[in-house]
Amino acid sequence: VTAPAGSGGLKGDEPLDPSAGGYTWSSRTLSIAQEGVPMTRVLRGADFRTAVLQDRETGAFIVAIGQFQTPEAAQAVQNQLPAWAQAAGVVVQISSYQLVDGDLQP
Repeated sequence: VTAPAGSGGLKGDEPLDPSAGGYTWSSRTLSIAQEGVPMTRVLRGADFRTAVLQDRETGAFIVAIGQFQTPEAAQAVQNQLPAWAQAAGVVVQISSYQLVDGDLQP
C-alpha cells in the first residue's frame, strides 16, 4: 500500500515523522539503536517506510514501520508486514517517540 505524499502509509519514500502524530508498527524493541540499522536497511530495500525511534519516556528504541492516521488503518495492513514483524509487532502512538540521530538511518 503506497500512500500519497503527506498521508502516511506503509510503503514509499516519505520519512516517518513523529511530530505529525498518528500510529506506527513497533516491530522490535532494542536496547541500543544501532541494533536496528540492519533491519531498517532490509525494510527500506523492500520499500517500507521505517526508522529507528526512541521512546520519549523509557529511552528504549524500536524499529518502526509505516505511519498511519488511526490504529485501525495500521491494523488493516498487518498482513502486508514481513512475517517477523507480524508476529512481534504492536501498533503504538508515534508521537510518544522521537527519531534517532540521522547517522543511524541507512
